[in-house]
Amino acid sequence: MSNWKIDYGNDQHQGRRKEQQDYFASFEPSMQVVKSNAGFLAVVADGMGGHTGGAQASLIAINTFVKEYQHKSENESIPDALNRSLLKANAAVFKANLGAGPNADMGTTLVAIVLKSNKLYWVSVGDSSLFLLRDNKLEKLNDEHNYGAVLDRKVSSGQLSKAQADAESKKRNMLTSYLGLEEIPIIDLQKIPKDLKINDKIVLCSDGLVDALTPQEITSCLKSIGTSQTKSESLTKLAIDKQRKNQDNITTIVLEIKKVEPEIKISKEPEIVQKKEDKINKKKINLYINTVIVLLLISIASLSYFLFKKIYSPQTSISETENSQVNFDKKDHTKELTKNPSTPQTKLDSSEWNNQEREEIQDNSPKEKKSSFHNDPYLFLKIQVVLKGLKLYKGNIDNELGTKTEKALKKYQKYLGLQETGQLDDKTLKEFEIDFKSEEYKDKISTEIEKIEKMKKEDDRYLTLKIQEDPYLILKIQYVLKKEHAYGEIIDNLSGPNTKNGIKIIQKRMRHENPTGEYDRKTEEIMTKLFKEYDTELKKYIRDFKKSRPTPSNPSERLQQSDNMESNGNITQTDENTNSEATEPTPVTFPDHSSDSSDTATSTTSDQRSNTPTVNQ
Repeated sequence: MSNWKIDYGNDQHQGRRKEQQDYFASFEPSMQVVKSNAGFLAVVADGMGGHTGGAQASLIAINTFVKEYQHKSENESIPDALNRSLLKANAAVFKANLGAGPNADMGTTLVAIVLKSNKLYWVSVGDSSLFLLRDNKLEKLNDEHNYGAVLDRKVSSGQLSKAQADAESKKRNMLTSYLGLEEIPIIDLQKIPKDLKINDKIVLCSDGLVDALTPQEITSCLKSIGTSQTKSESLTKLAIDKQRKNQDNITTIVLEIKKVEPEIKISKEPEIVQKKEDKINKKKINLYINTVIVLLLISIASLSYFLFKKIYSPQTSISETENSQVNFDKKDHTKELTKNPSTPQTKLDSSEWNNQEREEIQDNSPKEKKSSFHNDPYLFLKIQVVLKGLKLYKGNIDNELGTKTEKALKKYQKYLGLQETGQLDDKTLKEFEIDFKSEEYKDKISTEIEKIEKMKKEDDRYLTLKIQEDPYLILKIQYVLKKEHAYGEIIDNLSGPNTKNGIKIIQKRMRHENPTGEYDRKTEEIMTKLFKEYDTELKKYIRDFKKSRPTPSNPSERLQQSDNMESNGNITQTDENTNSEATEPTPVTFPDHSSDSSDTATSTTSDQRSNTPTVNQ
């Protein structure tokens, strides 16, 4: 099978449960990873509902499983690596169970797949499901380890009647195998891989989805038109819309094997091009008209001057001519002195002065214009407004030159016949400047700038208020950012540009509506969860910090200090996709609901990239 790719999507919902006990993780969904030694890994764990520490058990299992699978060697087979990782994950949950006290009963299910080229491997324990849709037929690939499966087998073999099995229906969801025991009772490990075909669709999900939807409903969603992300979200929505009283947590991962179609280049998009062509044509017509008018005026002036000279020149006296010359010389001389008082009083000829003045204007004006244009803090916002108006840009207006903005810039340059660089060269900037001044975009640009300014003021006031409540808030934020590999500077309890950059990285990973790096209420919710996760470590760090450094007297002083200090330092992390200090990234424990994310912490080499997961709750 050749010329294919994988389309990836995921979604998650808490249902009607008090907390989210599902976690999931995956490697980067790219063909480079699929063809690597370890292949593409995706895994879902469902903490046992109603049991103490269910969420903790699933998180420990996911982190341990992914970390162990990353250590797969060239000589180790994929089934052996999956089995080894599963046993290590079980041992980690069992150890945590023992340490939690005599009444602890932590446990979790786990289902994982590996896609190596077009071969599918899997391992599972518990009742989380793995499905394959091929030729409109839905097939369950793994075995469920619960009492319901035991009852069904007994009915099939004749050991029980259907009525007897129905009498024990309340026990159907009781697990017969799960992670957290000293030894795993049953493991479903696929040692012989399943060959995949074009248009095959794979689904990993927790039992919250399977209990809510019928196989026919799952099949219908997977057959619908759209991306894997759209289908994953549709499955979740269909289950939630049923409003079941005891709806469990739902986690869904959808993969589709898609054929790579030959790229068809469309030379022009009529609507946008026509608009630009009309604009250019109007400019040309205006230029022609103005040129004709100027030429006519010059011709009339020249003719008038010629006639004037011919008629009046003989009657002009010598004295008048000399007087005129003296006045003219004085005027020129005055100009020169005004221009540069310190220079010797040498008379400039009129034509020489005009040329010199013109050269100065030509030298100075463009530079001042270019400088002010490049220093515009809302330059990218204005560009995004124009590109959105031309239907070339579909992203958020965030005043940043990101990948989507660069792609839209290339299209803009293509339509204008400029070099397609995706960068802001002088010619492109001149075209944009014309658009900025047009009535079509003036009001839109002002509205977007007002939104950002208002948001900045609100966020600054909110952060100042929160620092008054908790003088060590910035320290706690820096500590968890460092733990999550989003901050590479010294933890100093001072909020500067590097701290904001770290917050921005976390906001993008969390699919924040407006990832600006400011500390708003949504960001506070994210940070509160991370503070709880690192609670013990944070308390110890704050105690040590209090001993070594005094607390600034007020929040505004602390914010100002940090801006002065961090702006002089070396910023070690400037992009959400770069983590120069992390040699082996630790899985990050927060949601990610899109396969099109560029915020996954990946390193720069192909081997490391293939083993860098995104872990989500």
